[in-house]
Amino acid sequence: MHIEHRVDVLPYGKTTHEALFQDKWIDYDVGTKATTKLWLLFHEIASVRTKGLLIYGKPNSGKSMLVHKFRADIIEQYQEKDLESKLCPVLLIETPGHRANPKSLFIEILKSMNAPISSSHNADKLLEQIEILVRKHNIRMIVLDEIHNIMYAHNHERSAFLNSIRYLSNKLDLRIVMVGTDHAHHMIQIDPQLASRIAPFPLTPWRRDDKNYAAFVLQLIMGCGLKICDDNKRTSFMHLMHDRTEGLTGETKDLVVRAAMNSLNHNLDHIPAEVLSQTDWMMPSERHGVV
Repeated sequence: MHIEHRVDVLPYGKTTHEALFQDKWIDYDVGTKATTKLWLLFHEIASVRTKGLLIYGKPNSGKSMLVHKFRADIIEQYQEKDLESKLCPVLLIETPGHRANPKSLFIEILKSMNAPISSSHNADKLLEQIEILVRKHNIRMIVLDEIHNIMYAHNHERSAFLNSIRYLSNKLDLRIVMVGTDHAHHMIQIDPQLASRIAPFPLTPWRRDDKNYAAFVLQLIMGCGLKICDDNKRTSFMHLMHDRTEGLTGETKDLVVRAAMNSLNHNLDHIPAEVLSQTDWMMPSERHGVV
């Protein structure tokens, strides 16, 4: 029986399926430091050369989760203040890949503002539209997720794309946040102008014996509506979890959810070590072809 067909109801009134797959945010040290940097950047006073931030790490290390959490908090704050602008002052866009050029960037920005877009407009016309809307709605920050996508563009397009980002930052006093893999960090480092203004923030894997990692895993298990059993408190269980996920935040979350599904399919209300070890799973380095 597939887990999505179960209708078990948890004590707090959510179905098992909802508890497993709803977005959850669990505070952890590196995540808190990253969101703090985002808040400081968001509130930074305007300057001649507005600073930016690059959050980078291995795939599924929790990068996108961080910026989505930050933006959700911004939206909540603005709703509480009942501000007139209906647009969140933080725009979140996914960086276009092989077609990365100024026009594609401007189109994605306009889409994030739900603005009408004319296919006949050139890049300059789209930029003019962006300038008007950014000032009208007091947009303060643009988050470019998957920034490493531009590596697949031609050199001249990639250069023009990055120049457009600098222009937006300078002309409109926009804080630029880039989110990507380690490749994004290398790409930024070879551009002296960007490297001098974009501060790097690495999301490194958890250490194997980090007590905070163990606490994080336990919070994830409880977030799935399952109980903590004796196995979960053992070092061997945490080592198994760490080894299978290579200490990556997003991988850990995904494995806990999959192991929880496995437990529920066996009518268990907890995740014993045996279930974790038998849960079908491929290590990230194997999945991504890293030897």
